[in-house]
Amino acid sequence: MKIRIALAIFIVLAFAAVGYAVYLNSQIFWWKDSLAIHTKISGMCQARADSGSGIYRLLEKELDPPHVDRFSGRVDGPFEIWGYYYRPKLGEYERVAVEGYIEGYNTMMRKEYKRLEAKKIKKQE
Repeated sequence: MKIRIALAIFIVLAFAAVGYAVYLNSQIFWWKDSLAIHTKISGMCQARADSGSGIYRLLEKELDPPHVDRFSGRVDGPFEIWGYYYRPKLGEYERVAVEGYIEGYNTMMRKEYKRLEAKKIKKQE
């Protein structure tokens, strides 16, 4: 009888531990998705504002402070390449945030450039 009670308690604790591990794992994936989405949207908004001001640039992760937040001296078609400071010592949060921001910014900048070019062509016709 005591063995059955001990076994039942062990099974309950094992399920509780597994359930808690699953919960923690889902929280880890949730914050990554949430952070990536929010920073991507932020990057998209900034790209739209920049393109509206006539600024055409693309961002890339930059570890060296000399080119951070300024023109790197390289171009990609009509776009200047600018460095966006990435601090790997800050860990996973920083990586996810910077990559999300850069992805959103670059995607929106390319879309806005294509839209504005199509608008110019339409005006010429």
